Amino acid sequence: MNNFKSCTIGECFATMKGLSGPSKLPVVMYDGVSKFSNNYEKCTGLNKFFPSNFNSDDIKVPATSYPEPDIHLGEVQFTPDEISRILGIPPVSQSITADGLSGKVLNVFSNVLGPYFYILFRLIISTAAFPAIWKIAHIMPIHKSGDKSLFKNYRAISLLPRASLNMKILFWKYRNILIFLFFLSLIYFLKRDSSYKRRKIYAITPTHKRWTQIADLLRLGQLIETIPAFHWIVIEDSPSPNPAIADLLASFDVHFTYLAAPTPDEYKIKPGDPPWKYPRGVAQRNRGLSYLRSLISSSEGDDLLYFMDDDNTYRKSLFDEMRSTNRISIWPIAFVGESLYERPVVINNKVKQFIGTFGTKRTFRLDMAAFCLSIKYIHQNPNVMFSYNTPVGYQENNFLLNLGIQLEDLETLSDPHLIFVWHTKTAHTNSSPQLISK
Repeated sequence: MNNFKSCTIGECFATMKGLSGPSKLPVVMYDGVSKFSNNYEKCTGLNKFFPSNFNSDDIKVPATSYPEPDIHLGEVQFTPDEISRILGIPPVSQSITADGLSGKVLNVFSNVLGPYFYILFRLIISTAAFPAIWKIAHIMPIHKSGDKSLFKNYRAISLLPRASLNMKILFWKYRNILIFLFFLSLIYFLKRDSSYKRRKIYAITPTHKRWTQIADLLRLGQLIETIPAFHWIVIEDSPSPNPAIADLLASFDVHFTYLAAPTPDEYKIKPGDPPWKYPRGVAQRNRGLSYLRSLISSSEGDDLLYFMDDDNTYRKSLFDEMRSTNRISIWPIAFVGESLYERPVVINNKVKQFIGTFGTKRTFRLDMAAFCLSIKYIHQNPNVMFSYNTPVGYQENNFLLNLGIQLEDLETLSDPHLIFVWHTKTAHTNSSPQLISK
């Protein structure tokens, strides 16, 4: 069956049906700790297992000198017949890839598909736009030896869409171009997208509707776009998410979750009340903690938790430095209440006390944005949450005490005197909706 046009409809469907089949995995599989019995659980478990066993310590960014090609992409020559010949090469795997096709499909119908792929390849070269779906690889578990029910006895292989591999075969005669593009891609990946080597930071950010909300979140989101291995959990002070904020968050190139949790009416600040009468962000942070506990298993204790206000100013290097945290790291923060700054006093690399004007009786004189901690504390203490019954200014202190953290557990960053966060507020005019509409 070398030409699609020569097939009857019945023959075509019969051919398509026989091209691929599901992978056979044991009914029950284990990762050494947990048991996985359905396909979804197995896929999720393997997706976590394979990266955890990837050792990237020996990977180095290559030298920035790479071979310049002696021919440009626009000068590459090929014909429809050449494309058909490449499509006709017997595939190594018959698995269906991300584009919904198997190599066998392209192989069987190579004669009729060749001219169409010729047009597509020419379009890719002329526009320098490679199909996104062709960049997605399916990860397949391949049994090595031993007990087939154990994850450790499998290795991972990646299956790119056959069409993208065909384009590589086509360019192989211009291999100096391939080498050039490979070096560019590798340098970009290792310098910009090496988040697989980093501990993930989960940041919980309460937010509420106000004139400057979008401006504040826009500024913060643009910073987070530059931070690898980061999951931003934003919780709206509302019964339901705000579509405008959902659209804004979706516009960022970040991994985010958008939730909603309203502040109870009895704890809302009313006109004439002092702004510190009730603690803010309690319901929202608790919603974020509940979500995080359901998202991350107790065995994943290497990630970090950070409470990130939506209107603060953050030094970018903070997020690199905090990844060295073992238990809980702290750092100086500016413009806290009436204090110009608050910071720890460090003697012989140990935190002994704090500098600050408020709450001198607190064990931990820390602001919410002045510490990050290992996610393991959240799982070891599943019932610890923030409370509206906590005295004003003691939310952070009581939260850390309830987690079982002691003063000797505190760690500092490379410079314990360097301010990493500023409590800032975006100013706005008292414009009326009527003036804005004009």
